[in-house]
Amino acid sequence: MFPSVTTYAQTAITCADSSLRPGFERLDRDEARIKAASPVFGAAWSTGVYLCYDWPFDGERATPQVNADGAAPVLVVGGTGDPTTPYPGARHMARALGDGVGVLLTAEEEGHGTYPQNRCVTETVDQYLRTGRTPAPGTVCRGSMS
Repeated sequence: MFPSVTTYAQTAITCADSSLRPGFERLDRDEARIKAASPVFGAAWSTGVYLCYDWPFDGERATPQVNADGAAPVLVVGGTGDPTTPYPGARHMARALGDGVGVLLTAEEEGHGTYPQNRCVTETVDQYLRTGRTPAPGTVCRGSMS
């Protein structure tokens, strides 16, 4: 079975965005750390550390600049129990976008992805997409996945 086009696209985008090209010693340490951190999923997810190790082109940067001072508000949704995109990353992104730009909507929910499963998140995101209005800072949607 061949990898999907999506897999190739993800590799190309990830490696073009990042200039990080860790050597095998670092990769092996990272793989072991991931497997130790998650005995259930670590083996499956740890292979991702090898994604760009031999990519033949330079990437743009090690740490992308995401500050968007002066931009319209950007709604960032983070689930407190999301194992794939951990909540601290959403908090960091909202802060990094800048004051008055990044607005964090917290979903107290387990699992990856809360839209459209969580009614509160869905209504809040839909309102933002229709009107550009963000919820009040500190808004929390309690678990209501159906």
